[in-house]
Amino acid sequence: MSSEIEVLFLQEKKGKSKCGQKKRVKLGYARNFLFPQGIAVPVTKENEQVVERIKRQAEKELVKKRAEAESIKKLIENKEITFKMAVHDKGKLYGSITPLDVHKELHRLYNVDIDKTALMMPEHIREVGEHTIQVESVDGVIFSIKCVILSEEKTGEKEKKERKSKKSQNS
Repeated sequence: MSSEIEVLFLQEKKGKSKCGQKKRVKLGYARNFLFPQGIAVPVTKENEQVVERIKRQAEKELVKKRAEAESIKKLIENKEITFKMAVHDKGKLYGSITPLDVHKELHRLYNVDIDKTALMMPEHIREVGEHTIQVESVDGVIFSIKCVILSEEKTGEKEKKERKSKKSQNS
């Protein structure tokens, strides 16, 4: 009995498989994970026809998603989002800005739904300042946004100075 089986993938998994791809995998992996999850099917003539139909449908959806991604790109490319965070003495944040935080802020400000995995952040942002974040939403649609992190103390000081200047102008 063979310990491997050839399967056809029904779904695209980034970095793992593409829809319609044939691949040899371990029998247990196919039987216990891929088949029950609906990720792949065994290679047969009937399944190849089904996969071809799924591929055509996926290509249509990809064109639609790419158009949506282009419209989002036009809306928010080179825009700026700002976070006010608590900072300790050396400009380091007490917490960090994660892709989920950026995702939520983009949704709140621009009412767009970008997958948080599309935000290319090698690590969480932990310092005050300007940071550029690459967004890779659909194949070939790449753009960047600027993320500005401000210190809560600095913004508070700025507001105090503005109040003092207004008071002095009124006097």
